[in-house]
Amino acid sequence: MVITRNKLILIGTAILLLASWLRLNDIGADPFMADQERISVLASNFARDGDWQILGTRMSVGSLKHSPLTIYLYALPYSLDDNPRIARMFTAVVNLVAIALVQLIGRRYFGPITGLLAALFLAINPMTVHHSRFIWNPNLAPPFVMLFLLTILQGFYRGKTSGRLAHLPMLSLAGQCHPTLFLLAPMAFIGWLHAWRHSQSNRRHIVIQILLSGLISLVLMWPWIIGLYRHVSTLEYLRQIPHRDAPGWQEVIHMIHSALSGSFDTFAQDVPSIPALSILTIVATLWLTTRGLVRKDGLPGLLAVTGFFLVPIVVIALSTPLIKTITETLFFAKGVELNWCIWMTMGNASLIQAAFIGGVLVRESKKSRLSWFWNWRGLLHTKLLVTPTILALLGATAILMRAHLQYDYRADTGLKSLYSGQNTLDDSADALSYAKQIATTNNQEVIILASNPPLQTLQCVGCRHWEALMLTKSNNIRVVWDGYGVPLPTNGATLLAPFNYNVRPFLFSNNETIFTWFAIAHLPSSDQFRPDLPLAHPVQFANGATVLGFLREVPNSMPSPGRPWTIHMLWRTDMPNPSQNKFSVQLIDSDGMKYGQVDPPGTTDDQRHPGEHILSQLDFQISQDVPHSGPLYLRFSMYNEAGQSEIIGTTTTNPNLLQFRRTAIPLASMPNNLDLDS
Repeated sequence: MVITRNKLILIGTAILLLASWLRLNDIGADPFMADQERISVLASNFARDGDWQILGTRMSVGSLKHSPLTIYLYALPYSLDDNPRIARMFTAVVNLVAIALVQLIGRRYFGPITGLLAALFLAINPMTVHHSRFIWNPNLAPPFVMLFLLTILQGFYRGKTSGRLAHLPMLSLAGQCHPTLFLLAPMAFIGWLHAWRHSQSNRRHIVIQILLSGLISLVLMWPWIIGLYRHVSTLEYLRQIPHRDAPGWQEVIHMIHSALSGSFDTFAQDVPSIPALSILTIVATLWLTTRGLVRKDGLPGLLAVTGFFLVPIVVIALSTPLIKTITETLFFAKGVELNWCIWMTMGNASLIQAAFIGGVLVRESKKSRLSWFWNWRGLLHTKLLVTPTILALLGATAILMRAHLQYDYRADTGLKSLYSGQNTLDDSADALSYAKQIATTNNQEVIILASNPPLQTLQCVGCRHWEALMLTKSNNIRVVWDGYGVPLPTNGATLLAPFNYNVRPFLFSNNETIFTWFAIAHLPSSDQFRPDLPLAHPVQFANGATVLGFLREVPNSMPSPGRPWTIHMLWRTDMPNPSQNKFSVQLIDSDGMKYGQVDPPGTTDDQRHPGEHILSQLDFQISQDVPHSGPLYLRFSMYNEAGQSEIIGTTTTNPNLLQFRRTAIPLASMPNNLDLDS
C-alpha cells in the first residue's frame, strides 16, 4: 500500500483537526478545582508579577513538591489572559504537538501508514482526550516523552549528534512534568547499547556526548534541585513518604487493558471497551520485542514497547514482597507509592498498535528460514488481510467517535470520584462575570466569600477552588475565606459565594441564586454598620488597627450557658500593612473569669485598604457556668508571634474592656440604648 506525499499531508492534517476538535470543544465543561487552581495561581503570579518559583505544587506523596517547570510553561497562556480556558487550550495544543510527534516518529522509523495510524489512535483515545482538556502537571508531559523517544532514535539509531545531546534533557523535562517518567531512563540505556555495539569507531564521541547530555539535563533541573535542597534534605523527604502500597499486578494489568482498549474506568459515563485493541497491542508487543532483540532495524519497535510497558513493570515489581523490603530499607520509609500516569506514555502504545497494522521499515538482510517473520510488513501489507483490517479499523474508529459524540461532559461534570456534582469552569466564570457586571453598574467591587482555607503554596489568599478564577491582584475583586474579616467598602460591594454558603448569615442571608451553583448578595455601604455595643472611644493599636465597637447578630441578645453567641467586631485599618493581624476577644466577668474566647485573624496584606472598615465575625461557644446576672465584659487585644500590640493614643484605664451587662437588671431602658440602673 503506497501513499503519496500530498495524501500524507492531507490525512495528517485531518487527523490533527479531528484531535483539535475533540480536545477544544466545550473546553469549559470540566470543573475548575484541585491542582488546576494551585498551578493557575502560581503561573499567573509568575506571568504577571514575576513571582519566581523554584518549587511547584505539592505531590500526592508526603510533602514532596513537583518541579516548577509546569508553572513556567503555564505562565505562557496566563501572560496572555487570566482566563483558565486559555490555559486549558494550551494543554490541548501541547498534546496536539505530541500527536504530531507520534506521526513524525511513525513515518520516519516505521513507515508513513504507521505514522498516520499511530496519530489517529492517539487522537481518538478517550483517556488521552480527557487528559488533554484540563490543567495539570502530567498533562504537559506527552510531547517530552515522544521527544525523548525521537532523540534516542536520532542519536543512537541514526547517529545524529543533536539527538545524543538532546535525549537526556528531554527525559529531564518529561520527569519534571511528573517524576514517574524518570523510570523511562532504561530507554536511553538501550539506545546506548545499540550505538556501542554498532558504532565501535565512534564510541569515544558517544560517551562524551552522553555526558554532555546528562550535564544539560541537570542544568534544566537546577531550580528544582535548589528548591528541594532549601526546603528540606532529601533524606527528610523520604522519611516523610507515607505508607502506601504500590498497585498490585492485577490492578496494573487492568489499567493497561482499559487504556489500550479505549475505555477509562474513572469516566462517570460508560465508554465502550474494545478488547481487540488490547489483544492487538499484546501480540504486537511480542512481535516488536522479538524483532528488537534480534534485528538491528528492530530498535524503534523495541523502544516503543519499553516506553509504554516499563513504568507498569516497575510498579508491579514494587508490589512484590522482596522489592518492597528493599525500598523500605533504602528509603527509610514503610513503603513507596508510585503515582504513575499511564496516559503520558500512550504515544508509545499507539506506535505499537500502528506498527502491527501499518508495518515497519525492513532493511535487507540475509535470507533464512525465519525471513518471513523478520521481514513481515504488517496487516495492511498482507494481501489476504487488507480488507478485513480496513473494515476493523473503520469499525473501531466509528465506535470510539460515537462515544466521543455522545459523551456529555456537563451531564455529570467528569470523574466519578472527583467531580461528581461540581460546577463547571463555565459556571464559575459566568457567575464571576455576572457579579462583576452588577458591581460595575453599582460602582462597587466584588468580594468572594470562600469556604476553604488557602494553601500555603498559593500567593493568592483564598484561591483554592473556583475562587482562584479571580487570579489577579489588579482586578477589582477580593477573596475572603471563613474566619477572616470582611472589608466594608464605602460604596458597598457585591458578595459572591457558593449557593449553599451559610457561614456568614449576617451578611449573606438575603441572597439570590445564580447559575445553579452560586449566589450573590448586596453588601451595604460601610456607614450602614453601626455598633450596638459601642466603645466610649475607638481603641487604636500600634499596628495601625482601630476597634470601633461590636454588633450583635441577634439584636439585644445576651450570652446563655452552653449556647453559641455570635457578635461582630467593627474595626478599621489605618495603615496599608499592620504588622499584627490577629485578634483575641474574651468574655469575662468582673473577677476576670473567662467564659469564652475567640481568636480570629484580621485580614491579609492584599485585603487592606487604609481607612476602610472591616467586620470580623466572633462565634463564641459560651461556657456552662456563665452567671445569669452580674456584669460581663468583652476584653480584646491584637497580637502575632512576636507578642501583643500596644494600645496607643489614650490615657483611659483598660480602654480595651467593654462592659455590656450591668450589675443588675436596669429599672428602665431608653430608646437611645441608655439604661437606668438602680
